[in-house]
Amino acid sequence: RFLPLDENCTFSGHIKADGHGFDIFSKNMLVNASVKADDFRYGAARLGGTSLNVRFKESVISGKSIFSAEYADTSFSASTHGDVTFRLSEWDSNRFHLNVATDLRDIFMAKDTDSLYLSTLSLQASTSGRHSDVALEIPGISINAEAEEHILALPEHITRLTDIATRQLDSLDFDISVLKTYFPTLNAQLRIDRSSQLNDLLRAHGIDFGSLTTDIGMSPSEGITANAALTDFSYDTLTVRTSGLRIRQVDDRMNCIAEVDFDSQHRLPAFSSTLEANVGIHESDARLRLNSDISDGVLSASDLRCLLGLDISGTL
Repeated sequence: RFLPLDENCTFSGHIKADGHGFDIFSKNMLVNASVKADDFRYGAARLGGTSLNVRFKESVISGKSIFSAEYADTSFSASTHGDVTFRLSEWDSNRFHLNVATDLRDIFMAKDTDSLYLSTLSLQASTSGRHSDVALEIPGISINAEAEEHILALPEHITRLTDIATRQLDSLDFDISVLKTYFPTLNAQLRIDRSSQLNDLLRAHGIDFGSLTTDIGMSPSEGITANAALTDFSYDTLTVRTSGLRIRQVDDRMNCIAEVDFDSQHRLPAFSSTLEANVGIHESDARLRLNSDISDGVLSASDLRCLLGLDISGTL
């Protein structure tokens, strides 16, 4: 059958198209098309008041869609409305220039007893030549990413990188200095603050935090770099005042530094710690430094073993 759930499918609306020419690579071809769905239902999904207008002129496709969408079944439901605009030009089998802008409003999702509401969501994406970038904005949350690679080439690049890493691991000859020469050049940033509507969902489960920031970079020359910082995280009786993670690639090893400063209402005293590790396939070492508010101001290895049941080791 055309639709596996066609007994649950209904559609009412209209389609209109006009223009001239059939050669999509000819600048003389012109097409104007519009689709309007007054009501479209398929299974548990429904589109209402949805319209799509597309124009093809001089080998450029541009258009805008306005929609209202709902989905509801026994355990999950979601709804939103918004619009999408796009422009596609200079396209062939190997490359194209694409710009897409999506604006969603009144996004509501619910599963069992959990629910999430987002007032707005904005997504901007473009790719041109050897550059691609994406920007996502939600109240209190922003994600930005850019890559010196065309979006069509990224999947092949990542697949090749994964294959090489898998072969190195299988042969127990993992060499990150060689592997990094296959890295794509990309950067990504994530920012979340307390005003985020996502925090409303986390607070319902007893989790709260002030802000979260991450920066990740990758390139054939520099390898991998990453920075992350979390402030005022709390769960149950545990409070993390500040925490941070820094990762750098140094030759054939990864240098990782983690810092944590937290309080607990249990018998573990408040303390801050710094863990630095250099991880390589043939040699690794780690150093752990802790400062505490107990009697002598320093949490010793014996105190740590007593309080946490842990041991400390040096070079591996």
